[in-house]
Amino acid sequence: MASISNALSTFALRAALASLGSILALLAFIVLRRFYRTQYFKKLDAVGFAFRREWDDLLCLRIPASNWRSSRFKRAVVEQIALDKMTRSSETDCSKIQEFIRRSSLMEQRLWEASAAPRHQRREALLALGRTRLPEFLAVLSQASESSDSIIQDAAIRALGYMGSAEAGIIILQRLASGNLKVSQLAIKDALLRSCRSRPDLLLPYLNLEGNTHLFLSRILGEVANPTIAEDLAILAEDRDPEIRACAARGLAHAEPLVGVAALSELAMDDVWFVRLRAVVSLAAFRHPASLPALLATICDVNRIVRQRSASALAQLPRDLLPVIVDRVAATGDKYALHALISELERIGECSGLMLQLSDKQALMSDSGRNLLRAVEHARQQIEAQRTARQLADEVAQSNA
Repeated sequence: MASISNALSTFALRAALASLGSILALLAFIVLRRFYRTQYFKKLDAVGFAFRREWDDLLCLRIPASNWRSSRFKRAVVEQIALDKMTRSSETDCSKIQEFIRRSSLMEQRLWEASAAPRHQRREALLALGRTRLPEFLAVLSQASESSDSIIQDAAIRALGYMGSAEAGIIILQRLASGNLKVSQLAIKDALLRSCRSRPDLLLPYLNLEGNTHLFLSRILGEVANPTIAEDLAILAEDRDPEIRACAARGLAHAEPLVGVAALSELAMDDVWFVRLRAVVSLAAFRHPASLPALLATICDVNRIVRQRSASALAQLPRDLLPVIVDRVAATGDKYALHALISELERIGECSGLMLQLSDKQALMSDSGRNLLRAVEHARQQIEAQRTARQLADEVAQSNA
């Protein structure tokens, strides 16, 4: 028994010593790591400050590239500063930085890493190449977008999006059409939005793709649309899919007013409520008197949200049309439509001015004017009564809680 007890005591002592040694080793590692990181960030701060202070000389190569190219640390700092400045600089300053990158061969090592380095280095290299926006790197990014590795392919698509050029957009669309992309739709959408913002017509040849891709590209087209593709959007507005019609309605907000109002007026009568809603929102963007008939129809819509947005759009039309608008809405006999319009006018502070307009121009001249005044005042009283009732109900609910 004594020998067993001695063995257990010896084992416990060794285990305690091993545990203490592990704890001390971990503490030593933490202290050394913290010391190293402190020194690293001190050096990073000092080198970064020096390069930013002399950035103009560095950009013009008055400071020779040989002073920093041989140091991996300094090279990384210069690269980060250059890429960061490109994200918030004007086109002229971006051109200067791009010329500096070319003349100093700053990205030559990144080119090698983008093709032959381990996966994580390839990813970082591809993103860095994309942020330069230099067209000579498109070939490398295009090749990487064909990779079977989803991580590399995702980095290549994001880098092409950073390029923001029509050529990069074409490459992304070609990969999308091939069906071999293993990238999330969010990354593809962001890249295409950046690349096709100035050239939305690039998307048009690919709208014939079947399946979800047709809807996916239609959504992007609706966000980047401009007046040059108004006719194509008008054709898209006749699609059988209501979501695609809604995308077309969104894009038509950027068309010429008369063309856009004509197409959107038809979409405002659509069978699907969110298509009508999207059409009304786009009509509101024009603030054009030609949209008045369509908005007068949609303010009586069965959907409450469509009525509210129609009222908002009508309230944004020229002020001299407000008496006519109120008269037309009151003539419909739809109290919900009138309430929506008066509520919106009160929200933007136009209701008092409207009452004065009606008093001056109509109420003292005809029975119809007096009836209109009474209808508006009655609607205001009903809205105020509903608001008071809601407040009382909220107070009761709070007191019960």
